[in-house]
Amino acid sequence: MPNDTGRRERKKAATRAALVDAALVLFAEQGVDETSIEQITDRVDVSVRTFHRYFASKDDVLFADREARLAELDEALRARPTDEPLLKSLREAAAQVSASFTTSPEHEGLRLAIIDSSETLRAVSLRATEEWARVVTEYASERLHLPVTDPLPRMIGSIVVIAVRHARRDWQADPSIDLVAAVRRNVDALADLNAAVDGEERP
Repeated sequence: MPNDTGRRERKKAATRAALVDAALVLFAEQGVDETSIEQITDRVDVSVRTFHRYFASKDDVLFADREARLAELDEALRARPTDEPLLKSLREAAAQVSASFTTSPEHEGLRLAIIDSSETLRAVSLRATEEWARVVTEYASERLHLPVTDPLPRMIGSIVVIAVRHARRDWQADPSIDLVAAVRRNVDALADLNAAVDGEERP
């Protein structure tokens, strides 16, 4: 029975991945609006019903890993030592999650390019980054012993997500960039923020 369960789960994962790959190729070739679910399923030789077991809509394919990435970020943050400086915890957790984007750079670059081509998809992507900010905000509020509604953890959450987003955009434009190093560098820039606002020069 355990072997049968494992095979079923592997088959489901393979089907889901195949649907994502087929959709990305079609979206890139002819556009998201011009691509039908039937065209995607024909590429994978599965039914439309099977497609809807994995995705509510074709747009959802572009954000297929959103929940998994959110969970990964939360786990990475919770795994950091509680006596570690907050900035280091944020930096290393963000770097750890960002490393997963580099396992298939062409796939990720194509996905980002498709999202950028649509105002609607960009709006969905923005909402997804707000979820990332919420996870960071909740973690920062606990570490700082402040309410989650306090401006400080909320600003930390937003700024960390912006730092990661800028690193990913730079990497999208130039895949030779070390994404993990760029994320670390951008998050570390938070340490300079207070000095910059106060008009002080960097040491």
